[in-house]
Amino acid sequence: MTDDYFNLGPYGRTVTTNSSGAQLWFNRGLVWSYSFNHEEASRCFIKASKADESLDLATTITEMKPVLQRARALAAQGASPAERALIEALGARFPKEADETKPEDLDLHALDRAYADAMRPVYEAYPEDPDIVALFVESLMCISPRALWNLDTGEPCGPHTTEARRVLEKAMASLPGASNNPAYCHLYIHLMEMAPYPEVALPAADRLLRLVPDGSHMLHMPSHIYVACGDYRAVIDSNNQAMAVDDKYFAREPGTLLYIMYRSHNIYVKVYGAVISGNFAEAISGMKRLQEILTPELLSITTPPIANWAEGFLGAIAHVLIRFGRWNDILDLQLPKDKELYASTTAMIYYARGIALAVLNRVDEAKEEREKFEAARKKVPPSRLNSLPVREVDVLEIGSAMLKGEIEYRQGNFEEAFDHLRQATKLEDNLVYADPPPWMQPARHALGALLLEQGHVSEAQHVYEEDLGLSETLPRRKARLNNVWSLHGLYECLIRQGMHDKARYIRAQRDVALASADVPINASCFCRLSAVESTNQTPTNPGFTDYLSLRRLKHDLRGPERRRQSDQPPSSKLIELLPDRPLAEYLMRSYFSTFETTLRILHVPSFISEWNAFCDRSVSHADGLLNNKSDIFIAKLLMLMACASCFATEKTEPLASAGFSPQSLIQTCHTWISAVTTWLAAMTSHAQLNLDVIQIKCLLLLAQQATAQDGDLASLASGSLLREVMLMGLHRDPCNFPNVSPFWAELRKRLWLTIIELELQASLYSGIPLAVSWDEFDSPLPSDIDDEDITIVSPHLPPSRKSNTLTRTSFQIALAQTLETRIAISKMVNRVRLSATYNDEVTTLSERLTTGLAQAPADLRDDTSTSPSPNDSSVNTQFRRSFFLFLHYRSLLALHRPFFLRFTETQLDQEPFIFSRRVCVQTSLALLSQLERFPHHRPNNNQPSAPLPNNDNQFSPHIHYLKGGLFRDDLFHAAATICFELRLQTKSHDRVFNIPFPGTSISEYMDQSVYYQRLALFESVENTIRYFEGKVRVEKRATKMFSILMILFMVVRSEMAAAAGGSIDGGGGEETEPLGVDDACPVASRRCRDALLEGYQCQDEGRGIGHLAEGEGGGVYQAAESSQTQGLELDTAVDACHHTNAPRPVAWDDAAADDLRQLDFDWCFALDPLSPYPINNWADLDPLMM
Repeated sequence: MTDDYFNLGPYGRTVTTNSSGAQLWFNRGLVWSYSFNHEEASRCFIKASKADESLDLATTITEMKPVLQRARALAAQGASPAERALIEALGARFPKEADETKPEDLDLHALDRAYADAMRPVYEAYPEDPDIVALFVESLMCISPRALWNLDTGEPCGPHTTEARRVLEKAMASLPGASNNPAYCHLYIHLMEMAPYPEVALPAADRLLRLVPDGSHMLHMPSHIYVACGDYRAVIDSNNQAMAVDDKYFAREPGTLLYIMYRSHNIYVKVYGAVISGNFAEAISGMKRLQEILTPELLSITTPPIANWAEGFLGAIAHVLIRFGRWNDILDLQLPKDKELYASTTAMIYYARGIALAVLNRVDEAKEEREKFEAARKKVPPSRLNSLPVREVDVLEIGSAMLKGEIEYRQGNFEEAFDHLRQATKLEDNLVYADPPPWMQPARHALGALLLEQGHVSEAQHVYEEDLGLSETLPRRKARLNNVWSLHGLYECLIRQGMHDKARYIRAQRDVALASADVPINASCFCRLSAVESTNQTPTNPGFTDYLSLRRLKHDLRGPERRRQSDQPPSSKLIELLPDRPLAEYLMRSYFSTFETTLRILHVPSFISEWNAFCDRSVSHADGLLNNKSDIFIAKLLMLMACASCFATEKTEPLASAGFSPQSLIQTCHTWISAVTTWLAAMTSHAQLNLDVIQIKCLLLLAQQATAQDGDLASLASGSLLREVMLMGLHRDPCNFPNVSPFWAELRKRLWLTIIELELQASLYSGIPLAVSWDEFDSPLPSDIDDEDITIVSPHLPPSRKSNTLTRTSFQIALAQTLETRIAISKMVNRVRLSATYNDEVTTLSERLTTGLAQAPADLRDDTSTSPSPNDSSVNTQFRRSFFLFLHYRSLLALHRPFFLRFTETQLDQEPFIFSRRVCVQTSLALLSQLERFPHHRPNNNQPSAPLPNNDNQFSPHIHYLKGGLFRDDLFHAAATICFELRLQTKSHDRVFNIPFPGTSISEYMDQSVYYQRLALFESVENTIRYFEGKVRVEKRATKMFSILMILFMVVRSEMAAAAGGSIDGGGGEETEPLGVDDACPVASRRCRDALLEGYQCQDEGRGIGHLAEGEGGGVYQAAESSQTQGLELDTAVDACHHTNAPRPVAWDDAAADDLRQLDFDWCFALDPLSPYPINNWADLDPLMM
């Protein structure tokens, strides 16, 4: 008896022997047999035979025929009946003595079934014999090994599975000590691991861990159930125990090739458990151990073919490094010298390199690696296995689809990328069962991460639910239960969609799973761009990746709004969309005091009269009596209300009474716009050719600008609308139509000017040539009268008002005085080729426009004017003035900006360009000075900002309250022009002299007798940055303009500070190094992201959208302060760029007061000129502006 032998537990079987030593070694051999260490079992049986020769277990088994003959002979001499029955049944497992069939030609399936049939009567005769039960159950399971359950249906694959389960569960429940029988636990794990409810084997798995302390396979076996149930921490622990026991065993015994394969399998399963649970240390240690064991000498053995069995394990290094985003480590991987022997590993390294290069945006190199991967996988032998019984060639098909998807994604071909990744999931799902799964990193993790990145939150949620076994569309046993990667992804999806109750349950599971991870989990796949950032492995070309990341964030934050629009069924009746009467009348008054005093569309008294009549009808009659004419009126009403919605504030009493916030009102307006658009589309083309429908379309186009609902596509609508009204003859003098009454003639003239103005603004915004020329219409100007001066039955028009009295139409008439000039400017700047002469055309147009502006009524160009207002006291003069100046300055800036941007250091003395430079600076300052009236504006003197008005009568609508569309970008271009001017001043040390343009109110910063002071220029840009930051925070818009403007501003400011010895005012100071664009990008982009998130949180609280509470797992969007930045004071933005974690978002006013150079950010963003002008046609642009 050997006291220092391996501890195999107490299990044994009494055999026919009088030798205690023989019984001991037999028991050990039996346990080793149940533990699948057949070589060690054979050695134990030999020792048992030496202790008792009557056992005769010492024969070396090379052929079964003589062994069976000897066993039968010994059985006749004194074996028990049970032993004799077992010997006879064993004969059915092997060919008959007369059968000369070669081993490779044998029908093993038929032999397995025959053996099970032979064991059944033995079991029936001895149902309480524990080992006979085990051998019978094993015989049934071998009828279809690794295929006992249908993974798709969850049903047993045949009656043998059902019978095996019945027999084994009966024995475990009834036989003495059966629950601690290692054979039963082992078999039950294999029996139930493919079942749709593998958790029933958890008790057996837990018990098996302590039954055979030194049996590594028995320590490993519970992990089959732990994997199936998603307990990956237990997977790692059980296989770590098995590895320790293996080390003990192999230090003492050489081990067989087969047991070395079992040893490698233990390690491989541990690696899988570590990968799926986010534990890099355990995963990489397992891979290193595999590389130590699976040596070239071992893999070179051909009989049996070890490489076919085990070489595929080594390719898992690709999965480990990809899983944890170790892109640089992947690129450092060395290819095997013997690529034929290491065929699978070679292909996987090429695959990993392709993924890494794609993620790092080195797409061309990634394509080269993909070609190498495709060539390498063709050389993998069909006999090479991955995880038994899956062939490596089938597994590499998944890698091919994954790699294609990643490369297409980096090229911006998102749908093609998603198609490839979806195909990868199908290929993965169709693999036969293996443990662990052959493709270590589920394809769904990459698919879900990239879907989320592009805002496809709903589909990503479905992908994660499938992966977690929470969806009926994927069988549970093909899922990866409780894996931290998909739990994180699903939690993020639920939070973004406002599903907080569901998210609360998922969060608990996610937090438990996170306890096993040793790396931060920011995404379900590190191929997601935000996760690339978290690994500190910045892409070689960050512009593209950062652009995608910010676009993803914008898309996600707008997602709830889009879902509300798509989830709300369209109303079959427009009347059902109308709000309460007080809110409707408030919005009507707001519209009439703003838009209807500028771009004339409606006749106000007629519309109000129709409103009153409509209200009376809707109260006294059923809806069914409201006719098509009512629908036309309601469509007008909805659209004018949508136009005025951008002016609503939190202080608006009708808004609060109706249960709206300003944001929810805009969202409701989007529903109105969609409904009216659908209503118009249902009309025939001829039915649309009437003035009522034209009015609706004009209001619709303005509403899209006011609410940012496809406002950037206005050029499509305005061009189509222009053609429609020309078909109706609105471009012609109404005198050509004698049957048109004075009222309708006046309305036609107003509508024509409104439509031509909208088309002109769309042309300037989009860079598309104007659809009409000045000589292609002869419609005269409307009369300068108020709406109350004319009715639909007026036989003739009254005389125009006095020149010093403004009417609602005065704006349109004054604007028309410069229409020809502004049309000419649009035509010129939108030419495909620049053919204008500067002195003959540019200066002439500039002079005509500025002269026309100077001759406009003082009330439209000067806020100090005391000119009488229209009779309607509700007319908002500030809105009209801001709109009037904006439209003129926009054209002037469009005319001169291309020439100003052609400045180089050697062209500063060219007089024509100096003139354009002056005009651009003056125009830009005039545009930007209007921002000083905004309630959120706060100068840099740290004085409190002006409070919001307490009532609506004090609130002053402004053109810049429009949410987007035609009037979106010009403030940005004005501020960028100022940045360019500051840069020129830095280079040339000069300043521009001239008188400020109308509307400029920065006299406190100007010395008008000499120069524009630089402080005024800086102040105007900073005001603009605050304005755009407000739009980013509240509206989730203008992120590009905000980010790019901050980049320009920081670069220019740092250059000026460096040139002035550390101070922008030239007062001296500590010398600083100028920032480059690469330094400024992270600062600007991080601030942009924080502004987006802060606004998102505010919306969450107000409207129930996904709220990211502090401390919650907000995914890549959570801006949490890390220990790296706590208490850190940075002197320059350059220092800030080197830190990887951003502070929590600052409040609006706090951010506005901060020095823009002192923010600790690290996120990058792509520089984009965002020019509405065809600047590619103007040569020699300064590199900063490109």
